[in-house]
Amino acid sequence: ANYLEIGHNEHEFLLAFGQSYPEDDYLRVHTRIVTGPVYAKAFLHLLHEALAQYEERFGLIDEP
Repeated sequence: ANYLEIGHNEHEFLLAFGQSYPEDDYLRVHTRIVTGPVYAKAFLHLLHEALAQYEERFGLIDEP
C-alpha cells in the first residue's frame, strides 16, 4: 500500500489501505480495518517499537 486514510468516531477507528497512482488519478482501496480505540493504541505502540528496531539496525529514517 502506498495510500492510507484513517478515520474515527467515538467507538472505532477505520484504517483504509490502498494504491494511488498520480499519473492517472486512480485510487483503489483494497483493505479496510475497523478496530476499537484500545487496539488502535496498541497498534501504534507496536509500530513505534518496530520502527525503533529498524532504525537501530539500518539507521535513521529520513522524515518526508
